[in-house]
Amino acid sequence: MYIIGYNQALHTETSAAIQATGSYLYGDTGNTSYAAVALGASVINIGACTVNNNTYGGYCYSIGTILATGASFTSNTIGLYVSQGGAITANTTTFTSNTYGVIAQQWGYVYVNGYTDGGGNTTLFTPKINTRSSKCGLIDDGTGLINEPGAIGSPRTAATSAINTTETIIAGGATAQGTAFSANTFSVSSTVRITVEGSCNSSHADVQTFSLHFGISGNATDTLIGSATVTSAGFSTELFEVTIQITFVTIGASGSIIGYMKWIDNSMSGFNGNSTGVKALTVAAPNTTTANFFTLTYQSAASTTSTTFNHAVIEIIKQ
Repeated sequence: MYIIGYNQALHTETSAAIQATGSYLYGDTGNTSYAAVALGASVINIGACTVNNNTYGGYCYSIGTILATGASFTSNTIGLYVSQGGAITANTTTFTSNTYGVIAQQWGYVYVNGYTDGGGNTTLFTPKINTRSSKCGLIDDGTGLINEPGAIGSPRTAATSAINTTETIIAGGATAQGTAFSANTFSVSSTVRITVEGSCNSSHADVQTFSLHFGISGNATDTLIGSATVTSAGFSTELFEVTIQITFVTIGASGSIIGYMKWIDNSMSGFNGNSTGVKALTVAAPNTTTANFFTLTYQSAASTTSTTFNHAVIEIIKQ
């Protein structure tokens, strides 16, 4: 079945169902068009369909259901959209050159196990927080939730050993505290915050370096996208908290970020010669077109300064 140039090609509601597998659903370029709309406990099956040039390829809300296994979505403003308790199953689906591949918000859920990123998508996956209800939509790729707002991975609950001259992961990475993000997850203005807390012992003025890496390996070999240093003074058992926050300014194979590091400790002489401070990160270009971990590491310039990290958490502040 071919349907070309329409406002709503397939629309069902109030427990009705439409079977349209293998169809070609082409929107009316320049006008608002919906390939499939499901609401009110209804079901539309657009499995193996070719869905091109629509404002919305699939629009699902009010506990509607769309089945889109094996479908391809190309050059749509939004490939699949779900909210208000709607659900979409889109296994082995391909997304190519869409402004947004999938948007989920306000209790909506999308399952995209085995999806293919065909390239050219401005943003592939976008779970969003509804500003009125603060209820987020969820996207699951079969291995876990993609981009769930809030904490990334699990906060650190066990202290590290004392770290000095060996660069060591203290938050995120390919560890129990880390989560890999799919390619093209981040958008312009996406903001991430990392908070670590611990204690430091020093007998010398040593440089301490915090380094934020971004890449698929989930360790210090990934691209260094942000770093900052503090210089310790001589002290013992200095308690501190460090916060690093970054915002994506541009995205792509050579994106850009801005960011800062701030700290607070319990001594006027300690962590950086004063009890509080803030400084801009030295930044480099992140590649947002591949899957990535955030990995924060710590290293002291000499063994005369050692630090133990008791708690660490990475959070998405804005997606």
